[in-house]
Amino acid sequence: QEGRWAELVTLLGRELVTLDGVARIQALRRIARIYRNYLHDPASAERALRAALAQPGEDEGTRHDRLLLHGELVTCLEMQGRFAEAALHLEGTLARELAEGAEAAEELAGETGEAGEAELAGGTGELAGGTGELAPERAELLLRLGRIVRDALEDEKRAAPAFAALLR
Repeated sequence: QEGRWAELVTLLGRELVTLDGVARIQALRRIARIYRNYLHDPASAERALRAALAQPGEDEGTRHDRLLLHGELVTCLEMQGRFAEAALHLEGTLARELAEGAEAAEELAGETGEAGEAELAGGTGELAGGTGELAPERAELLLRLGRIVRDALEDEKRAAPAFAALLR
């Protein structure tokens, strides 16, 4: 069966030249999942995820997909025993998401004429108080990212029979 999964990766790789935007990101994500889950090659999965993250486009359609990619990249890094790098990547992702969330809240407040500013606790992406606990805002974002990744994995489980049928 491993040879069939490798064949599917090759086919998807050929299709990449015709894809762009969200479709290209999703194809690279599918390739990464095959490497990780079926071919047990987290290094190749990491390369595919990094290629997907390097794709242009920060519209609403790709934002959700990028969060999933970051979560899956952290998993690949952990599978390779690169736990410190995984933690740094996750912390950087959280900090970016918090900053973008604050900007969006400020824009919304400006559009609605409401007073007040969105603030980030600490604002530096560091752990709160150096105690090893996440600031509440970061903890909430981490939980949100976890839910998104969990939902994506459930979607993957539901889609698996259809992809297995392609290999027959």
